[in-house]
Amino acid sequence: MEKKLNLDHIMLQAVYYVTIAAVLGFGTFTMLSRGYTSFQVGLLIAVANLLSMLMNFGISSLLDRSGRINVFQMSLLLSVVLLAGYLINHLSEEPSILLSMAYVMDFALIAAMTPLFDQMSTTFIKNGFNINFGTARAFGSLSYAISCLIFGNLTEKYSYRGVTTVSIGFQIILILILYLTARHFGKTSGSSDDVSSQEKADYLSFVTSHPSYVLACFGYAGLMGSFALLMENFLLPIVTAVGGSTVDTGNIQALKGFVEIPVMFGFVWLERKMKLNDIFLVTVISFIIKNLIMTMTRSVAPIYYSQILQCTTFALIVPAFISYVNKTVRKNEIARAFALQAMVSTAVQMLMNALGGHIIDSLGIRALCIMATAVSVICGILLMVSVNRSETE
Repeated sequence: MEKKLNLDHIMLQAVYYVTIAAVLGFGTFTMLSRGYTSFQVGLLIAVANLLSMLMNFGISSLLDRSGRINVFQMSLLLSVVLLAGYLINHLSEEPSILLSMAYVMDFALIAAMTPLFDQMSTTFIKNGFNINFGTARAFGSLSYAISCLIFGNLTEKYSYRGVTTVSIGFQIILILILYLTARHFGKTSGSSDDVSSQEKADYLSFVTSHPSYVLACFGYAGLMGSFALLMENFLLPIVTAVGGSTVDTGNIQALKGFVEIPVMFGFVWLERKMKLNDIFLVTVISFIIKNLIMTMTRSVAPIYYSQILQCTTFALIVPAFISYVNKTVRKNEIARAFALQAMVSTAVQMLMNALGGHIIDSLGIRALCIMATAVSVICGILLMVSVNRSETE
């Protein structure tokens, strides 16, 4: 039974990250290729961030308070809606209100589902199963890398339809796996004490009782926001500005996914060898260096070389922050903690994406990279101060 559920967890991560590659890695390309401007895409992403923030608030409250639906069932419901958005995206050939709404919905649902998939590892563990998040997430990185490699080459021959067709197929597979996994858990259950504490808890009391965690969320959000801005949402304009192509974009996305894998597999071992605040220090410095490289590059080659830092940026900070949540927050507040982190992240990214598209159209790519670097410095300092404060509280 335990091996089966562990396999389910790995499969969920692997298939889910194909859909992430389609929406976050190549979503900008699918819109630009149909006539949208960088500003319009940035504005749509900002609206999607706002929508996902509201969705996270409602979803986390429902999961924390209700015994009628679990995280897998909620993810299944959202995945069905996401599939509808993919179908609209696939069938639309030019800019329209319907296509814009579908893109916003796809992006918002992906953002809203990410904390749910993070929470799944905690759900497995709370039910007595030995789940290694790093291992499962490493398969997610492998899946993301292979998907981006394929997408980069498909776009050369089939344009945006190559991406949308694959995403529809894998979304159907994800729905099937979520359905089967949800059956293993059935209805969620908890003790009367747990339910009582959940009913008394709200976001205001959670924020006031975890001030350092809230500040850490803003630091984490800024670092991840600068990463998403340069390495996902606007990577294609950056690459083409220095002489690259959509194939280069796919190769770069794939390379950063492959580089993540060893760190994801070895995070549990690494955490035994290093203090958590030291791990955060390494990742903060790496984010700043990587953004500086993106700012100063004049060709595609340095962007390829800089992906080696993926192992100490995204690959390190994601499992580190999940570990930080599990060590800092009570179990009955886990869903609320992940949702708060997601809401802060989407709020920060909403602002950055709206500004990012405008900056590209008015000031150019280099100004965008400078902004992302400044954000990584400020938010990196905030994260380190917050994590160090948490150790003394």
